[in-house]
Order: sequence, then structure tokens, then C-alpha cells
Amino acid sequence: MSHPKHKLDRPRSTGRRALAGTAAAAGLAVAAAPALSVPAQAATKHHHAVSNAKVVKVARNQKGTPYGYGGNGPHRFDCSGLVQYVAKKAGRHLPRTSSAQYGAVKHVGRKQARAGDLVFFKSDGDVYHVGIKTGPDRMIDASRPGTDVSTHPIWHKQVGFGRL
Repeated sequence: MSHPKHKLDRPRSTGRRALAGTAAAAGLAVAAAPALSVPAQAATKHHHAVSNAKVVKVARNQKGTPYGYGGNGPHRFDCSGLVQYVAKKAGRHLPRTSSAQYGAVKHVGRKQARAGDLVFFKSDGDVYHVGIKTGPDRMIDASRPGTDVSTHPIWHKQVGFGRL
């Protein structure tokens, strides 16, 4: 047996206007619902709050791990694999390569850079290496075959800095 269709049987949107219209049809007053606000940083995937102290701590825990081309841990790292691994442990997703990582972080100037920020090495505008700043003019990275993850001076002047 078929039932007659009523106004309330029709599919309708769940927006405020539809709800107010339905309530008005029933003779009820509806107060406007407050709009939900999302903090600007929460809506932006590039600028999640990450503890720089945690980044440095996780990075230092990788010291002594051998360099391995294409290595993304935990037993071997290349430069961007180390940064990706550390960022993930600190609660932030980063892409795999140093140039993609450069595009995924908030850029900061040398004077604003602090321990836990990323250090990007450039040549002719191309990013070719990345490490993690640990202090004034110091960084930790997986630099090249035959070496281990270690801390050393930032050896190049053409660097950019990025904040997770």
C-alpha cells in the first residue's frame, strides 16, 4: 500500500535556511545558530603548530644513523628522508624531497630562524639539500654517503629557512 507524500517526506537540504523554513512552516521561531569559526592556522595544512624543541630532540636521537641514498629511516637516511621522518615524529606530514619540503613550509628569514626550523641549501634557485637547525649557525643532517647523521656548522651562505 502506498502512503501519500507529505511535505516532510521530501528530501531537503540541512542548511540554516531550510531548517528555518521548516520550523516557520510548523509555526516555531528559530534563533540563528552561531557560525562555526575555524582558526586560520587550523584551516591551513602548511602551518600546523609543531614544537621546535621536539623536532630538535627527535633529530638528535637519529645521530649516528648511517647515510643511505633514498633512506627514510629509521635505519638509514638521506637528507630529506631524515627531515620527513623527524617531522612525522613531531606530528607534521612533509613531502619526500627537499625541494617539495621547501614548498610545504612557511619561509622565515635568517634572523627569525630558530632551533627546529629547516635549513634549505640552494644553488641557482634550486633546493638541493635540507637539514634541521639546532642552534646559532648549527644544524643536524644526513649529508652524504659514508657519513652518519650528525651536527655541524651551516657551511653555506645561500640557505633558506622554513618553519614546520
